[in-house]
Amino acid sequence: MQLLFTILGDQSLGLSPEELRQCLDAIIREAPDLSQDHRFRRVDEFARRLEI
Repeated sequence: MQLLFTILGDQSLGLSPEELRQCLDAIIREAPDLSQDHRFRRVDEFARRLEI
């Protein structure tokens, strides 16, 4: 999560919204407690904005 948060910043790194969502979903499947992490929440919010 830290790596994704750090390299993503406010950019999508060429990931489509669907690919970013898949990454976030995989993180939560493996570590559900990360859903409350401020870094996850920031990246999740960013992904939601991309999906609009």
